[in-house]
Amino acid sequence: MTATLLLQPSRWRDVAADAALVATSAALGPIQVLVAAAEPERTQRATGLSTIAATPTAVLRALPLVDSVVVLGGRPLSSRARDAHLFGLAELYALMTAVSTTGRRFALVGVAAEALTTRRDAFFADRLVRGSSLTVLDNAESALHLTAAGAPGPLRVGADLAWLQALDPPRPVSGGTEVWCPLTFLDVAANGGAEVTAQLVAGVCAAVSRQLQTDSSVVVQAWRCGFGAGDDLEAASDVAAALHRLGVRARCAIPPLTLAAERDLLSRAQLCISCDPHTTMAASTAGVPLIAWPHDSATEVAASRLHLPLLPDSPEAVVAAALARGSGLAVVRQQSVAASETADLLRVLLTRGAELATYQRIPRTEHFQGIRPTGVMR
Repeated sequence: MTATLLLQPSRWRDVAADAALVATSAALGPIQVLVAAAEPERTQRATGLSTIAATPTAVLRALPLVDSVVVLGGRPLSSRARDAHLFGLAELYALMTAVSTTGRRFALVGVAAEALTTRRDAFFADRLVRGSSLTVLDNAESALHLTAAGAPGPLRVGADLAWLQALDPPRPVSGGTEVWCPLTFLDVAANGGAEVTAQLVAGVCAAVSRQLQTDSSVVVQAWRCGFGAGDDLEAASDVAAALHRLGVRARCAIPPLTLAAERDLLSRAQLCISCDPHTTMAASTAGVPLIAWPHDSATEVAASRLHLPLLPDSPEAVVAAALARGSGLAVVRQQSVAASETADLLRVLLTRGAELATYQRIPRTEHFQGIRPTGVMR
């Protein structure tokens, strides 16, 4: 039976990373899945998938157990990858070489690229793309970085596979009076600190209160679970304390347990402020008015795809735009379709085309497991 290793190279974990693993495993059907990730015990509890540590030694020891290796998500194709990832360019190149020389397949799915500042890094990135049986990038900017490094184009751009868990509609909830702001300590630092973050969030809350004629309050939620949870909780507490000093009612919330649980939590919000791609994903699936506060290109791209108003523009203007925009669930469905197409490509690759004939054989069911024509949703 076919088996694959899903490698998530990021040091940080959140519920969207867990959702991507669960959705990918479900989409691959009969293919056995082994996961390599940071915090393997917590990841195994959260996903129910067999998990090993995402270290070069552990991954190389697991190669005899699998037929392929898929690098899933993260921003590993960058000169700065080692700052936030367990696998940098050199480690990924060594892994790809080991995988290829033993007759196994290597794929890059949902990965991002950033600036490649040295010839050595550009060489590694170019060779990784050339040696990959399937490369699906997170956005067009990543493709530009790689083609500038010499990688052959055109390169495929797809959606995060965690979007596959956005196919179920959120629970209909109304009457909430809270503005939610999920964030990490990195978001707070990039925004200029707790005081600056609190001032802008307070402005958004005041604008919501005026435009909806309610007495709104703020929920500052720590986003990441596991290793980063402590720093995120401290940052959320600092922002909430700064909001109190500004006369705004605020409370802290702990990190979510699952992406679906976060969607249901946010569905009760009047409005949500998101600071990174994964919090943007969670809030958009909740179908509530949403504002993006991007501090990196990945969040800017996510906000652009979902047509979100952006901070730090005038709070009055962005709140009015978010309320006028509505739920945006149609755009969410588009992302789910793009993720489904990526999952189909990966399934065909890993089964060496064996799944191509299943579309006509399998009868129509509510949870369809065969390969769909391009553009057809589950």
